[in-house]
Parts: sequence; structure tokens; C-alpha cells
Amino acid sequence: MSSAEHDALGGRERGGTVRALALGTILSLLTGLGVIYGDNVIRGSGMAQDFGSPVALLFLFLLVALLNPILGWLRRAWYLSTAEITLVYIMALTAATIPGMGLTSFFIPYLGSAQYYATPENRWEELFIPLVPEWLVPQDLQAIHDFYEGNRHGDVAWEAWVTPLGTWGPFLLVLYLVMIALMIILRRQWMEHERLPYPLMQPSLAMMAQAPGQLMPPLFRSRLFWFGFAIPFSIGALIALHSYYPFVPKIELYTTLPVFRRTTMLLPSLSFATIGFAYFLSRDVSFGIWLLNLIAKLQEGLFRYFAITNNETMEWVTVPILAHQNIGAMTVLVLWGLWMGRNHLRWVVRCAIDGAAEEDGEEVMSYRTALLIVAGGGVFMWWWLVQTGLPVWAAPIVLFVVFVIFLGLTRMVTEGGFFITRAPMNPGNFMVSGFGVEALSASGVTALGYTFVWAGELRIFVMAACANALKIAGEQMRGNRRMLLWAMLTAILVSAASSVWLQ
Repeated sequence: MSSAEHDALGGRERGGTVRALALGTILSLLTGLGVIYGDNVIRGSGMAQDFGSPVALLFLFLLVALLNPILGWLRRAWYLSTAEITLVYIMALTAATIPGMGLTSFFIPYLGSAQYYATPENRWEELFIPLVPEWLVPQDLQAIHDFYEGNRHGDVAWEAWVTPLGTWGPFLLVLYLVMIALMIILRRQWMEHERLPYPLMQPSLAMMAQAPGQLMPPLFRSRLFWFGFAIPFSIGALIALHSYYPFVPKIELYTTLPVFRRTTMLLPSLSFATIGFAYFLSRDVSFGIWLLNLIAKLQEGLFRYFAITNNETMEWVTVPILAHQNIGAMTVLVLWGLWMGRNHLRWVVRCAIDGAAEEDGEEVMSYRTALLIVAGGGVFMWWWLVQTGLPVWAAPIVLFVVFVIFLGLTRMVTEGGFFITRAPMNPGNFMVSGFGVEALSASGVTALGYTFVWAGELRIFVMAACANALKIAGEQMRGNRRMLLWAMLTAILVSAASSVWLQ
């Protein structure tokens, strides 16, 4: 095979081509529009609600199994290299963090919810709406009602939304930049020193693998793969069809086992995704996840059986005492991980001070830039939160807690393969439970409510996607990777703009 043919069939390692960036931007646009349409109109399966990011995996599957082989068959020069496919997938993976629970599904509804649901009975107009800064939310009540109820003309009063979107934009952009910078700082520690397995990315790496001279990746030429693919696909299709056509037999993949006199339930289930991702875990990690989950459920049952409880109520949390225990455990996990990586962190600081470009040449950004973004971004986010009404002393605690959660969940994703998980509690609950409403003041509690936009559900966010993206890039792309930062930011902006527009 000639060198030209080898270059056309995957030999190139340069991913930042115009066509790769263009295709990644198109997929980011489709992700922003498609996820909102699927969640709000079709009400179908969640394609971007959790760390597994099914929408990005679907795009990758269609690209490597269908589109790319057709392009290569039509003309070899059109065939996308592994590095180009990697860039496209990274953009889709990053874009998937925005339109669903990562941002948009909460962002726009939250901006107008207080005014829309205010009634004379709940007295919101008197109690806390005056405490919300005018620049933080739209002020046009008709525009808010049109958002929730629609209008006869189908027009959107964008002028009412320009100010809040413009004031939230810088905060969210800085937040995402800090997430990316932290992952760049920790990348070498996690990938090279600790050698985390990144289970969620192993199927993607297998699909992207190319053999010289072959249009179809080796994985898709395996009969065993298609046999394994057919089992969960067929069962999942039957489950989906039953939702629309009751005459299709119902297939149950889970059951409940009551324990402690039915005070709590164990939920044994057959999850094909869990089986698949667990294949890439060590036995120690798999057993640890299973055992600790069992202990947690037994602890929950014992608390209920002996009526050990308190008067707290939290979103999605059944036993608040255990939520406090879990957030403490996550804090220890994160701080211990940083302590274990102290030599690497000292090396990063030394490289940043010395300006050793050769040491961070493979990173998405230089260590100096990353550290400046973390430091400057932290100060900016603290200032911005104070402007929303949080006390000066409370804002840094909120940021500390939320980044402990971000780092803890990202570590769980990269080491344990958790494709569906969530935080033990959100920062708002932590602050109210830990310091009380009186210490925070009415304006502080009101401001905490709006942190739910970006730190509420925490089932999917940019930091985990960035960690996985850096793993993919490290395996599939060589040389200068600085264009990845701009590719990820483009994916975020396109997905955010399209999902906000359709929302």
C-alpha cells in the first residue's frame, strides 16, 4: 500500500483538520437540539442525562460503522483518520454535557420559575423575589408566562432574556474553563502515575481503532461483537416497544428484595451496560463497589428499622444522616487523592514557574495557563456568587464543596466506570444543613437556590467529559493537542446556544 493510501486510511495523526472541526460542530448542534427535543417533546430515553453520554456513543457508532466506511469507499481521500474521529467524538462528548441535566434543562426554567409560580398564598413576591438581583433573572412577566405556556404567535421575547443570559454566560464559561484546567493539571497523575482504567472510554477506543488498508474497524468485523450487540439491543427494543404498544410482551430486568421488615429495598437488576463496563474493571474495584453499596443499603435499613432519623428533608435523599456521611467520605477521597499526587502537583507548579514548555507540550493548555485559570477563575466565581447575594464567607465554602463533588464524581467515573451516579447532596443542602438559614441570611439562601442551575443534580458535567476526552486524546492523538481546548469550547457554546434556543 502506498504512503498516500496509508494516510487516507488512518495513518495521519493530525486531528485538528477543518473537516473534523466542522463535523464536530454539526454533531454538537444536533446534540443540543436533539437532546432537548427528545427530553421535552418525545419524552423518550435520556440520551444525555448521565456520564455514559449515549448520544455521543451513538454518533461515534454511526460514524465509524457507517459514514466513514462509505466515505472511504467513495473516495479514499474522504476517509477520516483515527485522530479526526477522535476530535469529532470529543466534541460530541463535551456537547452532551450541556443540553440535559448538565445545564439547559434546569437553566432556563429556573430563571423564571420564581416569578411564574408566585401566588398570593405562597407570598413569594414578598418573601424572596425582591432579594433576587434584577440582572440575574428576566423581569418581563409576560415573557416568562410565554415560556411556560407558549403564545399564539410562537414568538420569543428574546429582549427579556438577553440580560440574564449575558450575565450568567461569563460565570458558566469560567466554571467550565476551571473544570478543564483542573483535569489538565491532574491528567498525567491519573493516566500515567495511577493508571486509572477509564472504563467508559474503552468501548469508544475499540470502535475507533483502525487497521491499515481496511475501511471497517476490526471490532465491527467480529461476529462475536455483533452477537453480543444483538442481545441487549433486542431486549431494549422490546422494552421500548412495550411502552408504545402494550401487546408487545413486557420484559422486567429488575426486582425488589425487601429487608429489615420492608423498611428498605435491595434492587437486584440485570444491566447490560453495567456488565459491559465492569469487564474493564479490576476484581478489587468491582468487588469494592458491590460490597460498599450493599453495606450502604444495610445501613439505610438499620437506620429506618431503629427509627434513627432527623427532621431534615433533601431532594432525592432518603436518609439525610447518610448523605452527610457520604459527603464527608467524598471529601476524604478527594483530599487523599490530591495528597497522593502531591509530587506531581509540585512538579506542575515548578513547570509553570519555570515555563518548561517541553514538559507540558502534550497538554491541551500549558500548566502555567491552567494554574492561572484555576486561581483567577476561583476569584471571579467567588465575586460573582457574592453579587448574587451569598455572604462573602459562604461563597468560597460553596465553591469548595462543589469542586469536591466534581472531582469526587469524576474520579468515580474514571476509576470505577460509574455511568449513572449522583452526588450525596448538593452544595445548597450542605450549606443550609451545616450553617443554618440564620447564618446565611434570606438573600444568601435565595442565592443558594440559583446554584441549582449548575450544581444541583450533578449527574453529568463538563469535568467528567473532559477527563474522558483527555484519555481518548492521549491514546489516539499525537503531537500538539492545543486545538482540543478550542474544539471543546466550541462544542460547549454550540450545544448551549442551540439547546437554549429550542428550550
